[in-house]
Amino acid sequence: MRWLPMSVGAMVLTAAVLFGSAYGAAASTAHRGILFPGHPARSMAPGTPLLSSCSAGDNGGACNQLALTAIGAARQTLEKMGGMSLSLPAYAKLTPSQQLFVVVNLERTERGLAPAVVLSKSLNAIAQGGARAGRDPAMKSVPRRLHGGGRTVYASANWAGGWVNPFGADYAWMYDDGPGGNNLDCRAATSRLCWATGITS
Repeated sequence: MRWLPMSVGAMVLTAAVLFGSAYGAAASTAHRGILFPGHPARSMAPGTPLLSSCSAGDNGGACNQLALTAIGAARQTLEKMGGMSLSLPAYAKLTPSQQLFVVVNLERTERGLAPAVVLSKSLNAIAQGGARAGRDPAMKSVPRRLHGGGRTVYASANWAGGWVNPFGADYAWMYDDGPGGNNLDCRAATSRLCWATGITS
C-alpha cells in the first residue's frame, strides 16, 4: 500500500476553520454539484492511469495532470459539473499543504460554500501528529480559539492513504470513497463511514 507522505489531515482540519462572519459573507446561496449530506450514487475509479503510473509522493506535472483529468471526468459523470480551473504552474510552486488547501477550497467555492480563510500552524501540527501515527488526528486536542484570533467552528479529519498527491487525495475523498470504491469501511450506501465529510459541508 502506498501512503501519501504528508499530512492530508492538515487540510481538512484547516478547511473547517472559519473566522467570525467570514462564513456568512463568503457563502453563496447558489451552488453546483452535490452538497453534504448528499453524496454521489456510487464510487468511480480514476479514469486515468493515475495509481498505476504515479508513485507515492509523485507531485510532478504529469501526475497532477492525470489526477486533474480524473477529477474532471468524475465531476462530469457523477455530478454534472465541469472540471477544476486553476494554473498548474502556479499550483506546482506551492507546498503539499498549500496545494491541498487550494484544492479543497476549489471544491468548496465551486459548490457555493465559503472557503477556508487561512492555513493554521496549530491545526497543521495536530494533523501532522495523526499522519505520523498512521491514524486520524486527536480531535480532542483541536483548540476552540486559535493563535491570531480565529476560532474553530467545526473540525473533521479525512484519511487519504494510498493516494499519490493532493489532487489524488481529493479524488479519493470526493469520488472514490463510497459504495464500490476503495473505502473498506463503506459496506452499504447508507453507512456513515462512506464518503469524506468536512470538505463540502
